[in-house]
Amino acid sequence: MTPDRQIPESVLQMLANARPEQIAKLLRDIQKSEPRHA
Repeated sequence: MTPDRQIPESVLQMLANARPEQIAKLLRDIQKSEPRHA
């Protein structure tokens, strides 16, 4: 089973060390950068 997106090791490392509020901010940034699907 392969994931849809390959997540870079550096990103996984950052998430592993991130505080919850940092993760929340990151997720909001990702959602903002993705095109909206109505």
